[in-house]
Amino acid sequence: MAGYTNAEYVDMLKVLGACNDSARAAECLYRETFPNRHRHPDHKTIQNVETRVVETGCIAPKCFLYAGRPRSLTWRNSYCRMLGKILPPVHVCCQE
Repeated sequence: MAGYTNAEYVDMLKVLGACNDSARAAECLYRETFPNRHRHPDHKTIQNVETRVVETGCIAPKCFLYAGRPRSLTWRNSYCRMLGKILPPVHVCCQE
């Protein structure tokens, strides 16, 4: 199953704050506040979102932020390597 949207994560945190940081109460209030959403988080999900925001400052889980194949080189490194093969080395000489 796919993760929640950023808006849903924010709503979880708002409801948690309204419930004075009680995740079980937030679970119930979330269901009452958003009855038309096709899924509702349990208290552990709400606790995990709060913990993730406190520890990392990010709402979305890492698996969604860093999805895909990891990059082996940055654009800048590969560009500099390419220029090094094309251009001869430059020596700067300052004479007065």
